[in-house]
Amino acid sequence: MKTGIDIIETNRLIKLVNNIKFLEKCFTPNEIEYFNSKPGKNIPQVISGHFALKEATAKALETGLMREGVGFKNIEIKHKVSGAPYVILNGQALKIFEKLGTQIEVSISHTDNIATAICVIM
Repeated sequence: MKTGIDIIETNRLIKLVNNIKFLEKCFTPNEIEYFNSKPGKNIPQVISGHFALKEATAKALETGLMREGVGFKNIEIKHKVSGAPYVILNGQALKIFEKLGTQIEVSISHTDNIATAICVIM
């Protein structure tokens, strides 16, 4: 079993949430569409939670982001109808995962100021 966890201060990303270049670098078109579908003022928290989950997943893969061919877009965050997050891996992230396990469990949580995420590969 491999575990990754990440925590981020939301104010670190507040300045970047309206920067399309940042969003396109770190998130897939599906993720950006999800952000745009969320009404209200908690968009920085939602984006921070997704960012933290990408970091946590990369840690569970034992690579970190931007190493060993694992980039931001190799880890896509999606949501079940219930709102629960899950990850879709592709490219090198998927190849590494297939060597480590058969199942991924994830969770995201945030307050106004902090977002955290965990990823467990079994």
